[in-house]
Amino acid sequence: MANPSSIPDPAMLAAIEAALRKFNTQLWTFYAIAVIIVILRTWARVKSVGLKHLRPDDYIIWFAIVSTINQDPEQN
Repeated sequence: MANPSSIPDPAMLAAIEAALRKFNTQLWTFYAIAVIIVILRTWARVKSVGLKHLRPDDYIIWFAIVSTINQDPEQN
């Protein structure tokens, strides 16, 4: 394990920061695509069966989206 008082290598920190930025961009892109698909799916379901005839899976997916948005990023 490295000495906590040592100064980290700036090149390594820059590489980590770049990788994290790339990962976050990819993550949010996939999430946005998934939300768009769910919006289109919900719209199609409402058009085909009506709002009163939606099934539990139609509500569960929106609960999952909202709960994912509301997660604390600092949670370990």
